[in-house]
Amino acid sequence: MVINKEFWIVYLLLGVLSVWAVNAATPPLGISADGRYFIEKKSGKPVFILADTAWNLAALEREEIDLYLQNRAGNGFNTIMFTLNFYPQAKAENAYGEAAYVGKDHTQLNPSNLVHVDYIVE
Repeated sequence: MVINKEFWIVYLLLGVLSVWAVNAATPPLGISADGRYFIEKKSGKPVFILADTAWNLAALEREEIDLYLQNRAGNGFNTIMFTLNFYPQAKAENAYGEAAYVGKDHTQLNPSNLVHVDYIVE
């Protein structure tokens, strides 16, 4: 299987996608002047990121996702990293029967699956 450049860019970006909205009270973020760390936009203070990885989070049902995110927030995590799906599981479907990737070589994003991903991020 040939994997195109778009696939890898999306894979890498989503591999480090931070779901900063685990806590609704989280302030908007910015980048420090030297580009080395995140800051709170309003105060300019550096932000400590305590992250958890749930690589296959998008494969779960929404109720399971809510429970997981509530647990992580309750334990002080402010960032969750996940992917749409891993290669070689690119053909696998989430709990709602949606594959992350479509097309002959399974490297094109499936727009209907992104509704579920949007739910996680929001």
